[in-house]
Amino acid sequence: MLGKDCVAIAADMRLGNQALGISSNFQRVFSVTDRIYVGLPGLASDVATLHERFRYRVNMYTIKEGREIEPETFAHLVSSTLYEHRFGPYFIEPVMAGISKTPTGKIKPFIAATDLIGCLNFAKDFVVAGTASTKLYGVAEGLWEPDLEPEDLFETISQTMLNAVDRDAFSGWGAVVHIITKDKSLLHGSEEAKKEGELESLQHSKLVGRGKYVHGFETHRVKPHLIDEYKKAAERFYTGIKDDPELKVKLTGSWETLVGEQDTFLHILEYENYAGYDKTTQLIKESKDYSEAYKAMLPFVNTRNSQLNQEFAFFPTSPPHTEGGLFELRTYQLKPGTLLEWETAWRRGIEARRQFVAPVGAWFSQIGRLHQTHHLWHDLQARKDLRKKAWQLDGWAETVSKTSKLAETMDSFILSPLRFSPLK
Repeated sequence: MLGKDCVAIAADMRLGNQALGISSNFQRVFSVTDRIYVGLPGLASDVATLHERFRYRVNMYTIKEGREIEPETFAHLVSSTLYEHRFGPYFIEPVMAGISKTPTGKIKPFIAATDLIGCLNFAKDFVVAGTASTKLYGVAEGLWEPDLEPEDLFETISQTMLNAVDRDAFSGWGAVVHIITKDKSLLHGSEEAKKEGELESLQHSKLVGRGKYVHGFETHRVKPHLIDEYKKAAERFYTGIKDDPELKVKLTGSWETLVGEQDTFLHILEYENYAGYDKTTQLIKESKDYSEAYKAMLPFVNTRNSQLNQEFAFFPTSPPHTEGGLFELRTYQLKPGTLLEWETAWRRGIEARRQFVAPVGAWFSQIGRLHQTHHLWHDLQARKDLRKKAWQLDGWAETVSKTSKLAETMDSFILSPLRFSPLK
């Protein structure tokens, strides 16, 4: 719903199967940027899938364009995503709201909605979607007025929502309202709805990913007869960049694979989010010394692979330490759209196991091979002994049962740290 230099988006909290209520804290409104929100009314599984897909595409746009996506552009991104699946559509009718910046620097409120296959509807007053859409439209038509101030807009959209869901048995059970202005976004609702809304927002955008850092996984498959030469060249390059304060990049660790894909080396670098990754890589390219050091490794390498990952919010990567021993890296290829479910189940299991042993780091992929999660463990023998104890804990067996159903493949690698690796 449009206001004067502001815009509002609201949704109820009910998740149900027809008349059967399942949850009263289901999130349908997600933050895309500080100035753009999207509402996803429809099938719950498609809500999770599309939220992940939109987040990925927005991240890719930000990296490629070097700027924040505008509401109009995001609306067309949503439309094209839905149209790609028009022969087997998602059961979602997205609603988008945001604040646009015109070329002259002025503020322009924006709202739009689409149908199942992405047909856009740009409006100058309000848009509605969901099971109560006919009730919402009638009430909104009677209450909405042009140029509403933020507080008046909140009252109008709240009354519209309350009166509509009272007339629809498949809606209700609390609601949240987001008011977006040029300066900030405000979350309104009952205390319970606000609390649950904030929690779900974290789970879907910040709780899954810590968001503070981006970790680059660089995998090199080295020519077997040139491994010693490669190690020397890699040490020169990676120690050089980690010791340069201007680059603002940290070397989490460097390892050689002992069990798994032979003659393979893994280097994990920590960047200060995507902007930091872009800045660091650009500085490395512009540096003659670092460019030469990197090129010095290439004659010893058969193939290279890179992937950008984020830390799971519930487990930040361990700081550098030296304890000796080997590491195990486990990589799971998840079924598309199951990351949130996998994270929820695995987080509960890790909380149960944390009293015995915890991973060195846990990540999920953002760019490169998608739908992958990684976790790194230290001290194999101790982990084996403690893993046996973990099976006696409530929650761990359930975690294994749930996560195994969400994964398509799993790989386990035994890694030996290189002598210059901060994690040993």
